[in-house]
Amino acid sequence: MTQDIAAAPPSAADLLARELYDAGVRHAFGMPGGEVLSFVAALERAGIEFVLVKHENSGGFIAEAVHHRTGAPALLVATLGPGALNAVNVVENARQDRVPMIVVTGAVDAAEAQSYTHQVLDQQAVFRTVAKGSFCMVPEAAGTIAAKAVALAMAPRPGPVHVDLPIRAADAPARSMRWRQAAAPSLRASRPHASRRRPRSSTTDVASHAGPFRARETRTVRTAAAQVPR
Repeated sequence: MTQDIAAAPPSAADLLARELYDAGVRHAFGMPGGEVLSFVAALERAGIEFVLVKHENSGGFIAEAVHHRTGAPALLVATLGPGALNAVNVVENARQDRVPMIVVTGAVDAAEAQSYTHQVLDQQAVFRTVAKGSFCMVPEAAGTIAAKAVALAMAPRPGPVHVDLPIRAADAPARSMRWRQAAAPSLRASRPHASRRRPRSSTTDVASHAGPFRARETRTVRTAAAQVPR
C-alpha cells in the first residue's frame, strides 16, 4: 500500500506547487475555500507555508512585501467568485508596480458550473484586464502551464499572472513535461534600472562634490527661517 502511494503520479496541484517552490516561493497568502484545499495541501507538500489572511487584498499586499524582501514571485491564493474578485485591486497594483505575482484561484469544472446557482463567473475574463496573462489548468499540460505562468510573471516587464485551478484538474494525475524558455531572464535583469545603474563614486569624490550643495542648502534653510514670523 505504501509503495502504491509513493508511486502515484503527482497531481496538477503538485506540479504547480513544485514549480513555485523551484522559483523560490516559500510562503503563500490567501483565504481558502473548498475549491483550493487540494492546492493548499500541495503547497505544504512542496515546502511552501500557507498563511491565512482576513482578506485577499491584504494577502496580496503581504505577498508583494515578501517579494521585495526575497526576490521570489509573490503568491496569492483565492477561492472562486467573490474571493477571486477581492484580489483584483492588488493584482492591478502588482501590474503597476511591476511585481511578479502568481494568483491562483479556485474554480468549478465546466460541467458542474452549469448547475451552480451563484459565485460562478468568467474569472479569466476578469483577470486578463489586470494581469499579464491568464491560464486555466489542464492536467495533461500541468507542467507546461506552471512553467509558463512563472516565466511570464518574471519576464520583462514583471507582473501578475493568473492561474484558474478547477477542482478536478487540481486533483487529477498530471504530466510533468515542462515548457522552457530559450533564455529565461533573471528578475534583476528584468528591472529597467538594473543595467543602467551608475558606478558608485568613492567617498572622496562624493565629499568634494557635496560642498557647494551643502552651502546652498544651508543658505536656503537660513533664508526660510528668517521669513518665519516670530
